[in-house]
Amino acid sequence: MMMAQKKPRTLQGTTLTFNNAIRSRLSYDPLFTPVTYGRCYQAATPTPSSPVTVQTVSGRLVACGKNLFDKSMWATPTTLQGITIQYLDSEDCFVLNGTALAAAGFPLKYINISVMIGEKYTASCRYVGGTVTRPNGTEYAVAYFGKSDSLSSYANWQACLLLNGDASISATVDKKYISAFWFFISSGVVFNNYKVKIQLELGSTATAYVPYTGMTATLPTLSGIEVASTALPNVSWVDGGVTKYAVADTWEPCVMVDGALRSRKTQRVGIRVFDGAENVGTVISYTNTYRFDISSILVGRVDGNAGNMICTHLPLTVNASDEIEHFRGTANANGGHILVIWIAKTRIDGLSGSTLQEKLKSFLTAQYAAGTPVTVYYILSSPVVTLGDPVLFEAYAPQTNIYTTSPLQGQIKASVLVPRAT
Repeated sequence: MMMAQKKPRTLQGTTLTFNNAIRSRLSYDPLFTPVTYGRCYQAATPTPSSPVTVQTVSGRLVACGKNLFDKSMWATPTTLQGITIQYLDSEDCFVLNGTALAAAGFPLKYINISVMIGEKYTASCRYVGGTVTRPNGTEYAVAYFGKSDSLSSYANWQACLLLNGDASISATVDKKYISAFWFFISSGVVFNNYKVKIQLELGSTATAYVPYTGMTATLPTLSGIEVASTALPNVSWVDGGVTKYAVADTWEPCVMVDGALRSRKTQRVGIRVFDGAENVGTVISYTNTYRFDISSILVGRVDGNAGNMICTHLPLTVNASDEIEHFRGTANANGGHILVIWIAKTRIDGLSGSTLQEKLKSFLTAQYAAGTPVTVYYILSSPVVTLGDPVLFEAYAPQTNIYTTSPLQGQIKASVLVPRAT
């Protein structure tokens, strides 16, 4: 059977791994450019006195080969407790020298590699030369990887022994990131020009060592608001067995626009930051709350009575009682949209201002000055496209991995060429 032809394979998720990938630039053809989708998330229900930040997708987009471990951060020599460690780029290996005066873990750095929960990953130490000596035969000398559900933090994951020979360790990952790497060396261990290559890869078996190859690009801030399946979403995914839908910003590192290669951000979610200069219209007084209509904000597309929006200071509630604090969007008589908020009288009555409108503006101004501005995320009536310089990502053979280093992970969709049997 000949493997003469190629076909695109498409994957979507927060972390993508393409096996049997054929080396090529992903971005020469719009079909093969990785698309990153935005997302919004609040960790708790906000109140005016306890606002909750809205997390979005940011950070870097990474594409790399089979070896996930980028060692370039260790290019500068580090000496601790008598041991000097450095990554030699010219030889693609670590070199260790000295006698450990005390037990130490160093030099810890955060690598923040997004991985697939429930899958096995393998760390391997490939011996190159020199010697490591354990005087009593029981001392530790290991290369350690840490894991975490958040960036730049860690708990121990797996340790691969530093031997005068090859070693490897495999284990299932139960966190979102393999987030850190360091060496741990016991007192008395002696290194004499000890050189080792280190690989981290998906799978339960250590395979032939390959150098790290990869590239990154800085993501613009990308937002996304979950909607019903009937509300014209542009992305969907399965979370805990439940299919979710969203209207989301997207970023494509390289597409063809008017005969030229450009990066393209398509913004579908608007972000309005309030500073107290807004036009506050009608006020209605209820027993416990005031209802304010803020007419100077273009809320954009409103789906149903409440609209699909997120606010840092108030919960979005459909058909809520007028006596509880919440907000929603509503259509006005002119066919546009206004923001309607309900705030407890006890928060407003004591503020400065001769009218209730001025008192609300005092609240908005104070929040803005405190660095916690009232901010609303809403779906735009029409997308806004921003073009930039292209970033030409590549697919790496025999395996291509694509992920983001965003604290909040969004969906990625990409296609890579793989062989097709003929």
